[in-house]
Amino acid sequence: MILSPDFLSTFMKNGVIKMRGILSDLRHSFRLFKKQPRVLLAVVVTLALGIGATTAAFSIVNSALLTPLPFQDADRIVTIAQTNLKSGAVESNFAPANFRDIRDENDVFDFIAAHVGITKILTGTDEPESLNGISVSADLFRLLGVNASFGRTFDKQQVQQEPTPLVVISHDLWNRRFKGDASILDRSINLDGRAYTVVGVMPSGFDFPQEADFWVPIEQESKQLLAFRHISVLSVIARLKQGVTIESAQTQMDVLAARLEKSYPATNSGVNFQVIPFRDFTVRNARPALLLLLAAAAVLLLIACFNVANIFLARAIDTRREVAVRMALGATRAHVIRQFLSYSILVALLGGALGVFLATNLIDSLSWLLPAEHPYSGRVTLDLRVLTIATVVSLLSGVIFGLIAARHSIPREMTSYLKEGPVASRGRRDQNRLWDVLVVTEIALSLLLCMGAGLLFNSLFRLISVNSGFETSKLLIVSLALNQPKYSEDHRVITFYREITERISSMREIESAAIATSVPLSGTYVRQQISIKAPTRNAEPTAKSLLQVVGGNYFETLKIPLLAGRSFTPADREDAENVAIINEAASRQYFQGENPLEKTITLGSQSGLDYRIVGVVGNVRQLALQKESEPELFLPYEQSPWTKYSLILRTRDDPASASASVRSLIRTIDAEVPLTKVMTMDEVIAGSVMDRRLRATTFNIFAILGLALAAVGLYGLLSHSVKRRTHEIGVRMAIGAAPSEILKMIMKRGFLLIIIGVVIGVILSLYANRLLSGLLYGVSEYDILTVSTVCGLIIATGLIACYIPARRATKVDPVTALRN
Repeated sequence: MILSPDFLSTFMKNGVIKMRGILSDLRHSFRLFKKQPRVLLAVVVTLALGIGATTAAFSIVNSALLTPLPFQDADRIVTIAQTNLKSGAVESNFAPANFRDIRDENDVFDFIAAHVGITKILTGTDEPESLNGISVSADLFRLLGVNASFGRTFDKQQVQQEPTPLVVISHDLWNRRFKGDASILDRSINLDGRAYTVVGVMPSGFDFPQEADFWVPIEQESKQLLAFRHISVLSVIARLKQGVTIESAQTQMDVLAARLEKSYPATNSGVNFQVIPFRDFTVRNARPALLLLLAAAAVLLLIACFNVANIFLARAIDTRREVAVRMALGATRAHVIRQFLSYSILVALLGGALGVFLATNLIDSLSWLLPAEHPYSGRVTLDLRVLTIATVVSLLSGVIFGLIAARHSIPREMTSYLKEGPVASRGRRDQNRLWDVLVVTEIALSLLLCMGAGLLFNSLFRLISVNSGFETSKLLIVSLALNQPKYSEDHRVITFYREITERISSMREIESAAIATSVPLSGTYVRQQISIKAPTRNAEPTAKSLLQVVGGNYFETLKIPLLAGRSFTPADREDAENVAIINEAASRQYFQGENPLEKTITLGSQSGLDYRIVGVVGNVRQLALQKESEPELFLPYEQSPWTKYSLILRTRDDPASASASVRSLIRTIDAEVPLTKVMTMDEVIAGSVMDRRLRATTFNIFAILGLALAAVGLYGLLSHSVKRRTHEIGVRMAIGAAPSEILKMIMKRGFLLIIIGVVIGVILSLYANRLLSGLLYGVSEYDILTVSTVCGLIIATGLIACYIPARRATKVDPVTALRN
């Protein structure tokens, strides 16, 4: 029988023997840990750096590109973008009337919803607070398949019938301002002086689309908004019907776009609607940086693994005679291999465990790569898939290191190894060649990392040096929001801002003051459909322009040059003729060399308000430093009053030191007006390039670690070479070799490896740098200055790593070397 007593006895006996063998191997490994703690520390830390960086990078990429989104049937959720067929631009902003039409006329979506960011001031509970909210169409939550934590979300029919405005609040706001009071449901809260009925509280962590404190129905918030076709302010998402493909949905959108273009040529000429998977749209700009981060981390892991392989190879050479003696005494080849494997796997698992610990701390530092609108932004964690990959990488590297060590420590000819004769010496040549290959590869890979980091840093330097079109120093930005009922009338808004700019201008610390609806480079802007009366030949009669409503000494405060005509004056008030100023880009595009002064621009459709052009100013990079200036239209705030402006103040000294005085003055004018943001223009600009700065910093850290590991590998190679050749060096010095000759001999080998590694690295970078082309500004991926600087850095670092062991070789005592 299969389960006979003899079989069971034999099975148990073999099992006990194998277990004893495993325990013996483990004890041997722990003895080596105690005997060689520095080797253990070097291997564990090196592996931890590589595995930690790779695990953190893969966690970010996994969350962005692989992990299912936290919505019901997320693969059927799509973004509908409004595209311009003439320019090829894909805009996330959608015209409200276009959204209404495709919502009512499509038959490919179960749900289609729109949302737009808003701010409101919460009053009636402690101090007033400016909240970030989202105005959403009623179907948004059903589309996402997300329910309230308690209470309910919006119902389309109820929203249309409910006379009282409704609001759903975030879990964070509920805890922060309402102390987690469950009786909040059906109670009223005061937003902008208006009572809203709380109908639900969303689950913890839900803040779609980004950092939302509350949600209100767009149908109640602005009933006229969905009739506007000349402005693009909405973001639109939809859920495909079961069985409907993106291609078939796109076909219907093309048909609808063509019909709307025919019906509304003034606003929809060249406008199309593009259906894009929701995940792809949110990471469209971040994907190249994400994949590049993962590639850089993988290269760092390879460098770390080659470094560890060098250490294990050195240990194999050092233990060669010991292994030969043990095998001569009866140890089998399998037993020796098993001991090497047990040691290397244990060390690799320790390195992997430390690497995972490092990754948990690195993730927060790398989460900035995820766009703010991504559902997992700021909430990246190590999931089972990531931990499994980290474990597999650790085990696989341990097996490879163990096999390398066993391969080069087990003798082919026992007698020669015991005597350390010529045969053994010939065997060492193979080991030296492998060691050289590992070190050369490390140098080439580190150059690859340094080249990428150098190009990104050079690109960042070029970007922050670009001319923004205005003088950025000594500017203080203070954002305000007049959402209270007492500012519901235009004349009250005008009076408030007129008083505040006049009084701030009279402060000793302030040189000049202005207001604007958006601050250059802040990421906020408005695009407006405009019509040009009597357009120049070949110019478009309608177009979209950036719109700025400004007041005070706006152009003088920012020191934007006036190229023609005049600036705004106090006479440009609500009862005066409507006037406008355009920038140089608008003059060039709309009037093509003709004098634009005294020409007329109409806001919106042909029936909109007319504005006479009275001036032309220089271009300002409004959207981003890397983007060329677009056509921009400026209106005086008294003729087009808004409720939300930013104060732009030019100070005489440090702008940060004037912030306290400005805050105090605003409180004396109206203590209920919250200051939503106070920052210097330098901070605004730093924020506008923060993603590029962090990207360059991250890659520079990876490059420094890779270069350090490559230098350590080269140092280890030459140190071990000096150690093994101590007798030879002693003989050379005994017969008259000068220390300089010994130094030259050691340095020559290291320099040759460095040059080979640099050449291979440059060749690799010529291909790899193409991946960076979309992330660079003002610099080519083959930039000669960057290539020469990086090559010089690699060579200099490598020579320093060579010099230390080479100099040690010159200190060898010939008598001691010959005696030993």
